[in-house]
Amino acid sequence: NMSFLPGFMKDAMMGKGGQAGSGRGLGGAGGGLRELEVLLAMLAEDGGGGGGGGDGHVGTGDGENGSSGGLVGEELAKVYSEVQKHVSMAPASKAEIGMRVIDHAMHTLASAPLHAEAARAALGLLAVMVSPSDGESNHAFNHSPAGFNASLVVDEDGNVETLLGLVGADDFYVRFYALRLLTALLKVKTGVVQGKVLMAPHGIAKIMDTLDESREMLRNEGLLLLLELTHGNQEVQKVIAFESAFQRLFTIIGNEGYADGNIVVADALAVLRNLLDGNASNQLFFRETSCFEYLVPLLQVDPDELRGLSDGACTNYVLGLDLLSILVSGSSPAARANQAAAGQLGFLKLAWNLSAERVRAPSLRARALRTVGDMLAGSDEHQRAFMTLGVPAGNFSRHADPAVWKTSSLAHLITVVLNAAAYEERASAACAVISFLEGNAEGQMALASTLAPSPEELEGGANSPVGVGSVGRLLVASLLAGDAAGGGSGSGAGADAGLTHGGNLLEEVSLALGG
Repeated sequence: NMSFLPGFMKDAMMGKGGQAGSGRGLGGAGGGLRELEVLLAMLAEDGGGGGGGGDGHVGTGDGENGSSGGLVGEELAKVYSEVQKHVSMAPASKAEIGMRVIDHAMHTLASAPLHAEAARAALGLLAVMVSPSDGESNHAFNHSPAGFNASLVVDEDGNVETLLGLVGADDFYVRFYALRLLTALLKVKTGVVQGKVLMAPHGIAKIMDTLDESREMLRNEGLLLLLELTHGNQEVQKVIAFESAFQRLFTIIGNEGYADGNIVVADALAVLRNLLDGNASNQLFFRETSCFEYLVPLLQVDPDELRGLSDGACTNYVLGLDLLSILVSGSSPAARANQAAAGQLGFLKLAWNLSAERVRAPSLRARALRTVGDMLAGSDEHQRAFMTLGVPAGNFSRHADPAVWKTSSLAHLITVVLNAAAYEERASAACAVISFLEGNAEGQMALASTLAPSPEELEGGANSPVGVGSVGRLLVASLLAGDAAGGGSGSGAGADAGLTHGGNLLEEVSLALGG
């Protein structure tokens, strides 16, 4: 049944094309394989000659442009599309087919002027050829067929430059599919493609320009490409940072609604993480260009809205806090400078408020507490400021007695260690307590002074409740209760875990207090 084929393909199937069924293990089997062999033979007969510099100029397709031989633009597009269908149905033959079509497709993309329809079809075919299929990890050529085909594309001089040229083409879909193909190539041949993009004149600049696109499809594909391009290559990361990446990415985040935005915000934050994580040069550039200010609206939240945060918003807050922790963690002078810059903008309080009880997601509360710990570590200024924060603004108890509320930040933190249901949250709170105490003589003395019972507790006897400010007594009471229970008679799994962790924390506190 050849009804789906255009007339020129039917002619080839009937023998007028001259080479049907002639090739290399795919032909002669009848049905779909014979049809595929005809298509491949037509491309072989058409040749792989090609055009100029791949500058992205698009022709109108009058029957002359976009063909390297006998097939004109529209016909070539249909052949590529039919081959793509066969590849999708028979992925096991992907590598063998790749050897016979990739060079032809790349010559089509390098021709000038470019035939838009043929270029779109060629890009679509190449994207399928270099993308792994299910179960394709180990195959012929000692690696996946997708990896083999990707090598055929990227190892040929000029091919990556041609694709980068198409990122700036006139035609919307040529640009879109060029971005998608480059992303697919980066996933399979990361280091090779990164190196060629870095060396290509204006290659990174062309990719970065997609972030300014008003058409969201192109901008979003540009983000996905940058996510792969910035992975693990500091030289690429530096060049991208100097292409105003931070400002452009935060502009996207703001336009999408900051933490309330969709997956685009998460993608932009993931690119920012790639640019900053472990890259001292980019972190310095981030601080010196006042980019910390861009993070403030991302992490701001109305305490009354904490309970209603969507899953997407919680994810974006976690990513934003993760970014802040990357910048302020560590003991290097750069980390201390970042920590000071973040403190001046109130990030300690922002992170503290995101740990509030009203936040439904334990993962967000835990991430916020880890960031609080990162802000406290080694900073006398932040350790003193923490004692004045009180409980997080979004806690249910925030309307309690102001005298208690303003002085109970450490007590609240230890209460989280002892009582939070989620282990991740308890562990994060414990780390924050240790960060507060280490090197903090004033805080250590304040905690040590609460280890003894208050006069009110002595007067009330054994049944007197532990006061809110008696953080040391909370730890002692927890440890003694854990010993009395023998490790197995608490009021439930969560309580047992809390008591056990309280004991571990007391050991850490003892070390922080000097023994």
